[in-house]
Amino acid sequence: KELAKKYLLRGKTLEQVKEEAKNDLRQAVQACGTNTCSSVQKVLAHLAACYMLVKSGKTFLEATPSEQAELIKKLTRPHPVQMLVLFRFLQAHKERQGYFDPL
Repeated sequence: KELAKKYLLRGKTLEQVKEEAKNDLRQAVQACGTNTCSSVQKVLAHLAACYMLVKSGKTFLEATPSEQAELIKKLTRPHPVQMLVLFRFLQAHKERQGYFDPL
């Protein structure tokens, strides 16, 4: 929810928001690859935010402010099983010395 508000409630265009989300995701992955990340929570949160932006961003940003108040509760989020697949795909379940190796 925090990332949804960060990206969607700042008056930027969808392309600007997507670029910002992509950069934040890249930084989260790099932080995990340099032994500074103890879990994948941040990476998964950014992946979920990117998914939400692709699926719901345009509809939300084109809505009026009154419609946005209702839409923020209904943004498309990844299904928990999709997140679990990503968790396993990134081998995050195999913790190594307090960090995970995303690649």
